Amino acid sequence: MLTREMSDRVKNSLTSVVAMLHIQSRSTHSDDVRCALEERRITCRGHRPGP
Repeated sequence: MLTREMSDRVKNSLTSVVAMLHIQSRSTHSDDVRCALEERRITCRGHRPGP
């Protein structure tokens, strides 16, 4: 039960991070920064804990 709660919290936190990275990448004018943020966003999406 505790493991499930921790997993849910990590998932929610990573979802928030991914959303913030997406917002930041849309607001930058630098292609290099945009690319770096999108790469990090993809990495975070791939590390979400399972159900």
